[in-house]
Amino acid sequence: MQTLSKIAWFEPQAAYSCFVTGFKHKPTFCMRTIPNISKHLIELDNIINTEFIPAITGGITCSNEERKLISLPVKLGGLGIPIFSKIADREYEYSQMISDDLARKIVNQERQYVENTNA
Repeated sequence: MQTLSKIAWFEPQAAYSCFVTGFKHKPTFCMRTIPNISKHLIELDNIINTEFIPAITGGITCSNEERKLISLPVKLGGLGIPIFSKIADREYEYSQMISDDLARKIVNQERQYVENTNA
């Protein structure tokens, strides 16, 4: 993330594009598969807040409220740069909920999978 932040000073659009289309999926995968990871993502959020966002905005730092706006999806007026430590626990919970039925069938070695549409 620090390397991407350095690149962002010279190529902010390219660095932002790299972040949104590539980098952010790595911590998202970790959040969805590793429980209680939120405290470990605080340092990543700190680098994003203090290095990456100022680099893509030409040196402008943002307040906590502005940071929340930046974390919104693009279709809602944000930049789609998540606050990873804030959403990690929720992402893990959602991942567990969506995969629970399939995981149970795998453990029980059921050969037939019928989607549960009642959930």
